[in-house]
Amino acid sequence: MVPRDVIRGFYLFTMGAFFFTGMAKLLSIRSAARILTLTDPITGIPNRHLVLLTGIIETSIAFLVMTRAPERVKAIAVWVFSSMILAYRFTKSAFNVGDTCPCLGSLIATFHLSSKDVEGVLLSIAVVLFIGSSCILCNLSRIPDLAADSCSRESS
Repeated sequence: MVPRDVIRGFYLFTMGAFFFTGMAKLLSIRSAARILTLTDPITGIPNRHLVLLTGIIETSIAFLVMTRAPERVKAIAVWVFSSMILAYRFTKSAFNVGDTCPCLGSLIATFHLSSKDVEGVLLSIAVVLFIGSSCILCNLSRIPDLAADSCSRESS
C-alpha cells in the first residue's frame, strides 16, 4: 500500500518535472536551433511542432496533478505520457536513430549542458514517473480514502 503522503510527494515531483521540461520546450520553440527545423524520424512530425505539442502536454499534466482531479485520472495521465516517453526512447535506442526531437528543446545548447548527461537524467525521471504512476494505479483500490475520493469525484 502506498501512503497518502508518498502519493502527494510523487505528484509534487511530477509537477516539478513536467512543469520544468514543458516550459523549457515552450520557451525554446522560437529559437533558430537547427534541430527544430528537422522532421523527427520516429514520429514524422516536424521537431518544432513536436516540441510545442509535448510542452503543452507536459505543462497540462503538471497543472492536472496539483488539482483536485480524481487520483485515478492523475495517475493515468502520468502513466500514459511516461509510457509514451519510454517507448519513444526505446525506439530511439533500438533503431539507433539520430537527430530526434530534443527533450529540452534548444536549452541544452543554450546553457552548454552535456546532452548525454541531460538525456540520462531525463530517462531516470521518466522511469520514476512510470513506476510511481504504476504503483498508484495498482494500489488505488487498496487505499480506501483515495478510492472513495476518486469514485465520488467521478460521479459528481
